[in-house]
Amino acid sequence: MPKPLEDEEQRQAAEKIFRRKVPDVVQDVEKGCKCAKTYVHLPEALDFGEAMKQVKAVVGEAWEVREIKQLLPKMRNCCEVQSSRVNKADGLRNLCQVAGIPLENVWAFGDDANDVRMLSEVGWGVRMANHLPALAGIGHDTTEHTNEEDGVAKYLEKHLLKSSSET
Repeated sequence: MPKPLEDEEQRQAAEKIFRRKVPDVVQDVEKGCKCAKTYVHLPEALDFGEAMKQVKAVVGEAWEVREIKQLLPKMRNCCEVQSSRVNKADGLRNLCQVAGIPLENVWAFGDDANDVRMLSEVGWGVRMANHLPALAGIGHDTTEHTNEEDGVAKYLEKHLLKSSSET
């Protein structure tokens, strides 16, 4: 069986996502480093549902464990492990307080279940065209294009730049 990232397509996709080599998370956590999210790849797991239950048992209640259908091309049996204490909505709210921007003046875009609060709490929440079912009905609008199709840029161009150039 080939090692992860020996496949050229996987390696190139990984280099786009991860700008530096991903550290050994277990070693980093043992050293006292903190993280908000990490990904676990279990290529040998025959029953991935059971493997995710085991990961959840190890990380504990302070962490959410969700299956990732395709982190990289041809890669299966991946899950995301995210701190339940860290949320984009809280980070955005704190950033807005520091910058003096009312949260109701903020537009946010999301595609995953971890975006529910953020899209619900900002002034204008927008689901990406390729959003997961967990976001159905959340926010105010949906882009016509996916993340891979520059959906955010095209949405902003259509809804902000076009409007401002007409005035």
